[in-house]
Amino acid sequence: FQFDVEVKPILEVLVGKTIEQALIEVMEEDEPGCN
Repeated sequence: FQFDVEVKPILEVLVGKTIEQALIEVMEEDEPGCN
């Protein structure tokens, strides 16, 4: 089991999706009246 080789790609995908979702939510909050 190699942590860097096996876990890093999974972490990058999870972190990337989490950040992307957070950015989407922030951008939606920053635009009032768009709901």
